[in-house]
Parts: sequence; structure tokens; C-alpha cells
Amino acid sequence: MKAMKRENRRRLLIQLRQQEMRYLELIDQTRVMVAKSSRLVEQSRKLLLVQRSGACKTKPAIVSPTVSRSL
Repeated sequence: MKAMKRENRRRLLIQLRQQEMRYLELIDQTRVMVAKSSRLVEQSRKLLLVQRSGACKTKPAIVSPTVSRSL
């Protein structure tokens, strides 16, 4: 009986460790996405400043909905 409890506890600990690793991986992926988003926001701000200053004489490019969703 004690051996079964010990084995169940061991399995649960293994599952918890695996789940923790998955969560840590998701956290890392989220950090990467936040960094990418921050860079895109900064690029957008710079482009808007250039466009508003009149330095840019061309029409702004239209981003298709499929491209904007993939960002």
C-alpha cells in the first residue's frame, strides 16, 4: 500500500515538473512575442513621424488583413 502511494506521488511529481517546463516554455514564447510587438510599435511610431513630417512623399503601403493577423 505504501509502495503504491509512493509510486503515485512520484508520478504526480513527474507530471508537475513536465507541466512546469511547458509553462516556462510558454512564458519564454510570450516574452519573445512581446519583444517583437514592442519593436513593431517603435517602427510604426518612427514611420508615422516621418510621414507626418512630410519627409515621405509616397502614399503609405496598405497592409492586407492576412499580414496584419500574422503579426
